[in-house]
Amino acid sequence: MKIDHNRFKIHEYEVIGDELVFVDGLTRVGKSALNQLLNTVENVSHPQFIELLEQLIPLISQSEISIQAASSLLRLHLNERFYNFRIGRNLNFRFSDLTSIWNAKDPQEFFQRLSSSDGDKVLNSERNQRIIHQFQTHDALTHFSKLKDMNLEFKMIELVRNPIDTIYSWYLRGWGERFDNADKRSFTMLFEFRDKVVPHYAHGMDENYFKLTPIEKCVALHNHLIRKSIDEFKSLSNIDSKRIKFITFEKMVTEPDVIMKDVADFLGSNLIENYSYYFSKARVPRNIYLNGEKRKFICSNINSNLLDELIDIENQYASNNYYGY
Repeated sequence: MKIDHNRFKIHEYEVIGDELVFVDGLTRVGKSALNQLLNTVENVSHPQFIELLEQLIPLISQSEISIQAASSLLRLHLNERFYNFRIGRNLNFRFSDLTSIWNAKDPQEFFQRLSSSDGDKVLNSERNQRIIHQFQTHDALTHFSKLKDMNLEFKMIELVRNPIDTIYSWYLRGWGERFDNADKRSFTMLFEFRDKVVPHYAHGMDENYFKLTPIEKCVALHNHLIRKSIDEFKSLSNIDSKRIKFITFEKMVTEPDVIMKDVADFLGSNLIENYSYYFSKARVPRNIYLNGEKRKFICSNINSNLLDELIDIENQYASNNYYGY
């Protein structure tokens, strides 16, 4: 009797028992500093990226892949990542990289793991060792419901920053035109629209996007993503909203002791005894100075509609940090 392949269903593995925390936010809001500061929390891994998730989310949103297929693929990926982490496989030794093992609390521990035996005992022998994997993500809050549909256990730390600083940094990085040119180093999922390409961030925007200047595109994309994330957050249940910890960049760098104690409580952990080293790496505490020249440049180079939107976004950030926290 032949197997009826139409009755096949994708199997979704149970994820290895390590914990997940997504360090999320728009690009250029200071997540790398937060990644470094998370080393002050017991049981938290050194910073990592999860590129597969970054690409799966826009594919799900555009119905290019099903939730079931994405969930199955992500679970396979996570299990492989977690297993390899425990035996010291696929490590990053580049000193200058955020994800380098030299940013771990104890780099020597990874060298010891290189001699670990392969097999099930890797998981069994370390079952009682708690590991909280921190993964930096971009704009995952805008698709929180999609993540929830994958039935993953995770927490999210959402970092927000003054919109003027964020937008200006976007502009300096060239995000107002690099996507249009399909920059191979943007590492961002792009979609084709007629004879043009756009980043997946632009989903839901109208065709006026193509008429904008580079600085206007930075403002438009930033505001669009912020509004999407606010709408997504408002749609969450009380239980799901408690899986998210909101932090402002300004408070993180001026009051790191307070913020990291709150983060440790959120993760159900504690601060390590000597965290001054990681504070110095993240250059905190430090003062914040509002740069009026940035705002003047942006406001004088965007159209009136975008200016009105930007002022509204600024006011929301000033009044309640977008999300009421």
